[in-house]
Amino acid sequence: MLPDDPADLILGKTYGSEGTAQRYLCALLISGSSYGYHKSWALTERGARFVAGLYSRKFGNPPPGLPQFWNEMNLRAVGAHDEQAVDYGFIWPEVHFLVELKTLGSSHRPGQLTEYLVRARHHNPGPSIDLLYLTQPMAAAIPDDMPERCRFAHLTWLEAMEVANEVWADSTDPREVRCLALLREHLDREGALAAGPTPTKRTTAGEAATANDLPEEWEQVLHGAVLAAAQAAAGRRTAVDVPEALVTDSAIAARLRQVRGLLEDRIDGDARLAGVKVWEWTSRTGGRAYTEVGERVGVELRLTPPSTRTPV
Repeated sequence: MLPDDPADLILGKTYGSEGTAQRYLCALLISGSSYGYHKSWALTERGARFVAGLYSRKFGNPPPGLPQFWNEMNLRAVGAHDEQAVDYGFIWPEVHFLVELKTLGSSHRPGQLTEYLVRARHHNPGPSIDLLYLTQPMAAAIPDDMPERCRFAHLTWLEAMEVANEVWADSTDPREVRCLALLREHLDREGALAAGPTPTKRTTAGEAATANDLPEEWEQVLHGAVLAAAQAAAGRRTAVDVPEALVTDSAIAARLRQVRGLLEDRIDGDARLAGVKVWEWTSRTGGRAYTEVGERVGVELRLTPPSTRTPV
């Protein structure tokens, strides 16, 4: 059962942008608050209708029957023992429907989708595998290596929410209605419901932050953020420190978003920082700020260490 206020699903948590969307949508699919890595629950009737609607948008009629739903479905390595997990897995006997969610262009990782397909095919030689990339408006390239009997498609959150609106439009459960509204508000805040691609310039590991017109004082914040990311990579939960003098910057929220994007680029380009998550804490999230400036302005960028969970 969903909590009376589904906002409690993320209260005090460190899900980040994509994790928050995944959390709310998972709750809708099962109409409950259960959650975890490589965990499975039964879909509700509406949840099953949403999955069928999502599938049919790109792959045609879904297989008959109800799929088994997995959240953060672990995909074992082909020749190693590391773990990678696709956000959702919907498993029919003859078809595995995998869904990877993104809400931020900066979190796209080259090679990630190919790796998912290779892993899924290696350990599941029988069924067909359909991979859906559900993202904000962006150009999504077809995976470089498409294993046999695998398909790939790209869908925007705007299209997915059209399906969700149809499925839950007549729900009489105020908790479901509230959960869907929270998901929509979150996606809108993150820019994931834009009608078309928003041009963004990503830096490479060797480019200077000034490529995005970051003022010198904010370059220092970025430098400190990279050092904080190194601390997070070593296992410490931390936040990006902002000098008190910059609180008077009327564009502080925009600057923090800019720093976040550049920092995520640095993390993507540095194997030593792999797995570090950047997310935005606000006073509405719950708990106390890590930094003095965060306490004053009610917002700060936090960094979460890579997952240390063992493979299932």
